[in-house]
Amino acid sequence: MNAVAAAGAAIAEASRCLDRALIDGDPVTVAGHFTLDAVLGESGLEDVVGRAAIRDFLEQGNRVRTVTHHAIHRTELLVFDRLAIEYGWFDETKIRPGQPPISERARTVTCWRHDDDGASREEILMLFKLAQRKGVPIYAHLRSMGVDPITGSLAGVQEVLANAAVTGAATHFVHLGSSSSAFAKSVVEMIEAAQSRGLDVSGEVYPYTAASTGIQTGLFDGDWRARLGIDYADVEWPATGERLTEATFARYHRQGGYAIIHLMKDANVDFLVGRPGIMIASDAMPLLNGRGHPRGVGTFARVLGRYVREKQTVDLMEAIRKMTLLPASRVAGAAPAMTRKGRISVGADADITVFDPATVTDNATFANPGQASSGIPFVIVGGTVVVRNSTVVSGVTPGRAVRRAPR
Repeated sequence: MNAVAAAGAAIAEASRCLDRALIDGDPVTVAGHFTLDAVLGESGLEDVVGRAAIRDFLEQGNRVRTVTHHAIHRTELLVFDRLAIEYGWFDETKIRPGQPPISERARTVTCWRHDDDGASREEILMLFKLAQRKGVPIYAHLRSMGVDPITGSLAGVQEVLANAAVTGAATHFVHLGSSSSAFAKSVVEMIEAAQSRGLDVSGEVYPYTAASTGIQTGLFDGDWRARLGIDYADVEWPATGERLTEATFARYHRQGGYAIIHLMKDANVDFLVGRPGIMIASDAMPLLNGRGHPRGVGTFARVLGRYVREKQTVDLMEAIRKMTLLPASRVAGAAPAMTRKGRISVGADADITVFDPATVTDNATFANPGQASSGIPFVIVGGTVVVRNSTVVSGVTPGRAVRRAPR
């Protein structure tokens, strides 16, 4: 059974248990049954299904909140968050009915999302406590995001920093270009001030002024245009390349799928790419029928070509550090195998990208996001050449998943 089918089977079984328990009036039994039988016993689940997916499939009015509430106070664990941390799964797969699974973050250790309104502040705090006990970092999306000076991105960052401060959990802010909204400099100042006071916090950015997420996610709930400071025309539908109108947005919102949101300013992205210590990460998403966001294909060559060579936003060695050593070091405490990544030294894994600083550049665009980058003649993975003379070598798959043993 593949991971998606297994997840569906586990969630369906949990839903049936929920119905039975509600009849019996014992919601705590549901949480226990869901954890032990539906997930660990029969599913064979190998990828993480985030809490948002549980809510998508199981939410039946306030009944699932009752189950979650009791589960928290009984065990201080939520089903899939617990599995993510215990078994070292490094992916979060968010499943929605009628949509393909999306493997969002290949190096995320703790898997949770802050864009789920159903997650209470107590629930999130308990996850921080759990991550600290298990020695794994939190990779944080923001609950609050946008341009409002009171309820926007600054509020979301402050919530995360408060949880990090009171628990001591290592914490990493994802895709700061989009999540910091108009407050990139203020957000970085807060992160750096927290670091200076001994907090283990960090952040990342991808080198594009557009984000991408599902059009049915919470980002588009309520008055999203005012909250994000954008309009319908700033939202692009990848399948057709069209910019949306009120009518087309409504149609695609009913249909479901992934949208590209042009909401960041060049100046903010330049600032984040150039800021020492802010990592580079692609936040890659798969291309559907060859359409989607180009960041999954072009991110690293774009940094080297446009931000190092052309804009001179960041120097070459700092850019390489942002893309290799810093990300590897971020998770090395939880996954010791990462101490052999992100560096060239005796005993390290032979994962090497050979590029020409004078010619390397990204070719992936929003119109054609699958175009390979130029100026990268060789790529070596685990000592095996996978790109030779700028051509992918067929029939070789030396890559191995990095996993963390249960603790």
